Order: sequence, then structure tokens, then C-alpha cells
Amino acid sequence: MTIYVHERDLNGTLLSDVEVAGQDATGKSFESITDSNGLVTISGQPGTWQFTFTKEGYDTLNLYYNVTETDEATAYIQKSTQPDELL
Repeated sequence: MTIYVHERDLNGTLLSDVEVAGQDATGKSFESITDSNGLVTISGQPGTWQFTFTKEGYDTLNLYYNVTETDEATAYIQKSTQPDELL
């Protein structure tokens, strides 16, 4: 599965260094980081996958996606409105 991660909306800038983690349809865990083009490729068994997208300064996104053997998907995350640290 190939995933493109954007900022703000599906037409936003592609984001590098987004951690993409989760489980494939059999429960096998995966974890990867988007490259400089906002792209990550993950292997696993087709079916319903669970994803978590995280990047410092952005809200975490959790979603489920029904993955086929050669799917491409697009997701987006938004900048956090909460400070990362309380001073």
C-alpha cells in the first residue's frame, strides 16, 4: 500500500517525516516514516487496516481503511492548535 500524506487538506503540501503506524488485516504491526515526497509504502495482508499518523506539531490522525493488494491512499493531518509543551 502506498500512502501520500498532506498538510491541512488533500490539496495541501506533501509532508515528510510523518510516522505511519498501525496493523494490517491479520493484526501484523507496521511502522514507517514518509519520505521527502510525503510518501510511504507499507506491505501487509489485504482487508481492514488501522492507521495512526503522527508528526510533532500536528494533531494525531487515527483511521481505518479497507486495503486491497495494490491500493494507493491519501491522508492529511492538521497543525495542532494546542502547544506541545506547557511552560
